Amino acid sequence: MKRGFTIMNSDYRDSAGFTIIELLVVVAIIAVMASFAILSFNGSKAAARDAQRQSDIHQYQNAIEIYANANNGVFPIKASAVNPSSMCGASNPLGNITCPNDPTSVNSYQYVTDGSGTKYVIWATLEKPVPAQVFYVCSTGYAGTKAAAGFTGGNGNCP
Repeated sequence: MKRGFTIMNSDYRDSAGFTIIELLVVVAIIAVMASFAILSFNGSKAAARDAQRQSDIHQYQNAIEIYANANNGVFPIKASAVNPSSMCGASNPLGNITCPNDPTSVNSYQYVTDGSGTKYVIWATLEKPVPAQVFYVCSTGYAGTKAAAGFTGGNGNCP
C-alpha cells in the first residue's frame, strides 16, 4: 500500500460550486435591481406628498367656507399672500382647528383674498411635475393646476 499525495480528478473542479466571478455578477445584478426599486419608491413618495397637499388645501377650503357662512359670506381678508395656518388658533379667523402644514416644510401653503373678502385663492406648490406647478382652489369652487413660475393668487381672482 502506497502512501502519499494523490492527484485530484479533473472532474472535481467542475462540481465544486460557483466561481467568484459568477457570485460577483449576481450581486451586481441584485444591486442594480435594488437601485431601480429605490428610485421608483422615491417617486411614489413625492406623489403621495402631493396628494396630501391637495387634501390639505381642500381642508382649508372647508374651514374658510365655514368661516364665511358664519360671517355673512365674507372670507378672512388677507390682501397679500399668507400661510393659512396663521389664521388658526383661538384669536384667529379659523378658530381652534387643526391646521395642516406642508409635508416637507419646504413650501408653505398660501392664501390671498381680494380687498373686500368676497373672493379667495388658496394654493400649494406640488413636488412631482417638472417644471413645478401649483394646485389651487378658488372661492368659486374651481380647482386646478397651473405653472408655479410667477403664480401669486391674483388678489383672490381665480386663474
